[in-house]
Amino acid sequence: MSRIAPVACTAVILAAGKGTRFDAEGRQQKLLAFLPSGNRVAAQTAALYNSVFARVIAVVRPEQQELIALFAEAGCEIVDCASAEKGMGHSLAAGVAAAEHSASVMIALADMPFIQTNTLQMLAQLSTDEPRIVQPQFQAQPGHPVRFPAALYPHLKALEGDQGARALLRSFPVLQVPVTDAGVVQDIDFPADLQMACGKNSNSKFP
Repeated sequence: MSRIAPVACTAVILAAGKGTRFDAEGRQQKLLAFLPSGNRVAAQTAALYNSVFARVIAVVRPEQQELIALFAEAGCEIVDCASAEKGMGHSLAAGVAAAEHSASVMIALADMPFIQTNTLQMLAQLSTDEPRIVQPQFQAQPGHPVRFPAALYPHLKALEGDQGARALLRSFPVLQVPVTDAGVVQDIDFPADLQMACGKNSNSKFP
């Protein structure tokens, strides 16, 4: 499968969250949970993005050693974000800073392993001259991953606290791309989300 040139678009997987809604006591890390494919959640997400992008960055907390090993084995570059506990904004800023020489970044969430490969290819292959934010949309629901042009890197690198990129989506033009892929809106926040998503995707394996 052909890959996208690294100067065109770098994928940044945000994986530094604590996942307290999945397990408030912290006994089970949702990104290490197993899927019907036999892969762990994070491994499937990493393999998905590495199959499309020449450069994939995973943003993690320094203490997440098992997760770091998993992403590294999958071929991801690792960015340790010690300030990740202060909020997603810090993780996002760290990932974009590491990818700032790319023409665009694809911001992905590690707990969304069910996105289809052809969806990622289509989003990544849109013209690098596209000045707008690019976001998939499934049945009128905005989804992930979201592609940001280099012109917005200063805004992304300035994020902090619990700020995600939603303010940028409200402030700058967005190209909404309709897709038939429900995976762009399937994330895993609670154990029930994992069970439901696995049921819907029980016949799908990666790749």
